Amino acid sequence: MLRLIEEQIQRGPKHMVHFKCKAKYGYEFLFVEISKAFNTKSCSLASATDVITIIPSTMSFNSNAEPDDVLKRISSHTYRLCFSFHPSYSEICDLIQYLQPEKCLPKCDSLQLNRI
Repeated sequence: MLRLIEEQIQRGPKHMVHFKCKAKYGYEFLFVEISKAFNTKSCSLASATDVITIIPSTMSFNSNAEPDDVLKRISSHTYRLCFSFHPSYSEICDLIQYLQPEKCLPKCDSLQLNRI
C-alpha cells in the first residue's frame, strides 16, 4: 500500500490518495503510520485532478487470501485494503497465552453474550 501511495503522490501535488472509511473512528493507527512514512499530514482533495481511492475493509477478503492479497485493485482508481479493527479469536488466544495474565475478563454486550 505504501508503494501505491508513494507512486501516486510522486506524480505531483494534484495527484492524491483518498481513504474511504466506513466509520469515523478506528483508523487512527493506519493514518498515523502513513503520516510517519511520508512525513506529511492529510489535506483537502479539492484541488486534486487525479485521485485514487483506498477502501480499508475485511469484508471482501476471505480465508483463501494470500499474504500478497492485502491490496486488491477493484477499478482503475479504486483499491481495497485488507484492514481489521480487531484481532481474530485465535490472535486473542495467542496474546493471552503469551501474556499469561492472572485474570482475563471479556468486554462485550451481555445481551449478545447470552445468545452465543
